[in-house]
Amino acid sequence: MDSTNGAYLFSEWFGAVLIYFFRFGRKPFEEVYSKKYKLRNLLIGYFSQLLILGLCIALFTLSS
Repeated sequence: MDSTNGAYLFSEWFGAVLIYFFRFGRKPFEEVYSKKYKLRNLLIGYFSQLLILGLCIALFTLSS
């Protein structure tokens, strides 16, 4: 496994975890993390990681 595949899988997993928490666990995690919602989980995970990174960079630049 190379680094791109790991980042891809983490983004997909992270998106599924966020959706699971936002729905307060009403849907089972296996259903949220299914092949049917792969693209949705990937996009949500990727953009949320970018948002977190951007907030960390902004916090770092504003604090110094």
